[in-house]
Amino acid sequence: MSANAGPDIVEDGLVCCLDANDPKSYNGNGSIWYDRSNESLEGSLDNSPLFTGKSFNFNGINQKVQVTGLPDLSANNAFTVEVWAKSDNSTWNDFGYLASRRNQFVIHPQQSSREVRMYFHTGGWGFLTVTPNDIEVWHQYVLVFNAGYREIYLDGESISSASSALTLTSTTSVMNIGLDSGSRWLDGDVGCVRIYDRLITTKEVQQNYNATKSRFSL
Repeated sequence: MSANAGPDIVEDGLVCCLDANDPKSYNGNGSIWYDRSNESLEGSLDNSPLFTGKSFNFNGINQKVQVTGLPDLSANNAFTVEVWAKSDNSTWNDFGYLASRRNQFVIHPQQSSREVRMYFHTGGWGFLTVTPNDIEVWHQYVLVFNAGYREIYLDGESISSASSALTLTSTTSVMNIGLDSGSRWLDGDVGCVRIYDRLITTKEVQQNYNATKSRFSL
């Protein structure tokens, strides 16, 4: 697949690329966060999350991005979700909400902790966990899944993996950023969300990390 995600970003299999630091994705005006892959996606900025010039800051009360048009990732029984985010507090203010597509995946902070669970749905929810030392700085969170193999990364480094034969649940539901389960709201920032319809490799995770980290104060 040809895409236009920016210099050095992995583009093979990219089906969603929302990048607040890219003026072709968001130029500072309007209520739409535009996809930089070749898919016909749009992110609707509901209740005006604050654009900082490189990210969207969410108030923890009523602001979200709703993304329509994301394909059903179960078609390949494989996907990758990459989110760049930080909290406005030393612990997460609520559950879920960094990137939530039920029932398929959720990048899921745990309230009153620094823990982030990365959930996948295969008839029921499974997850792997990472706990950064400081969530008030930018981090890259990545979940990869392929026919039951799953692995999570923090800032380009593999943290945990597992393997068993699993089939990803089918859905064409919307993806929310800044909101999960209708009432869990992010108090913090999201700068970039990338979705692939395949498992990207460790080398590719690190490639995206190195291509993106200079945009944020890590």
